[in-house]
Amino acid sequence: MMLNDPPVAPVRRRRWAWPVVVLVGAVCAITVGLGTLGSGPTRPPRAAAALPVATLSPHAPPPATALQRLIRDRPIFFSGSTRGRVVALTFDDGPGPYTARIVAMLRHLKATATFFEIGSQIAPYRALVARMVKWGFVIGDHTWSHPNLERLSNARVRTQLVSTMKLVTKISGQQVQLVRPPYGAQNTRIRTDVGRLGLLSVLWNIDTRDWTQPGTQAIVAHALAVRAGGIILLHDGGGLRSQTLAALPAIVHGLRARGFRIVTIPQLLVIAPPTSIHY
Repeated sequence: MMLNDPPVAPVRRRRWAWPVVVLVGAVCAITVGLGTLGSGPTRPPRAAAALPVATLSPHAPPPATALQRLIRDRPIFFSGSTRGRVVALTFDDGPGPYTARIVAMLRHLKATATFFEIGSQIAPYRALVARMVKWGFVIGDHTWSHPNLERLSNARVRTQLVSTMKLVTKISGQQVQLVRPPYGAQNTRIRTDVGRLGLLSVLWNIDTRDWTQPGTQAIVAHALAVRAGGIILLHDGGGLRSQTLAALPAIVHGLRARGFRIVTIPQLLVIAPPTSIHY
């Protein structure tokens, strides 16, 4: 280049070329973005992960149609399905002197449970029952005085159930949805009465026989025989329950070691609803 030559044009071009490049790039990016929004992702989205049990309300009923079907059909509900590898711990015959310690142990273990409580025993434990519901435990109806319902008239069956339902609802603010007939005694007439009250009868398929006080190790062995979808029967009332209390850590740790998640009965019905119904 000669000294008398005019300034080189490319220098001036560099001064305005960058804004042009940036502008063109921005237009392209916007175009691609709009195209992406319109056409959707090029790859199918990954399936959503299963809802963690922790995010499910322990009190939430199963989908209305499923619950209505179960109530309408009046089944003998022993367990859920094997879906989700969940199991439910259930306790009968409280509240009593051991209930608070059992609840404290479950909270320490970060485990939940469903308690089927006797209405006539609740009064001294009203504050505990209210706290149990706030802590995520579910309270079910175990009648007012633990009679064999098969031996009662329809009117007395209704009184036994409704009295406990009303008291638990008043104390906890949660509507009672579940009932466990004492001794598991039920028949078509009882299931009809229960269904008319909008309740679902819940039995069990694993009896730890802790009520016989067979020893801590025997209680643990019975509980760990459960399969996915199983409902385990334990007791927080009705007698000395020190063996049951002592068995809880081994039961909870053993279930988790086998890959089970411990849930409430309403959660079980959401995650692993029964696929077969017995009458």
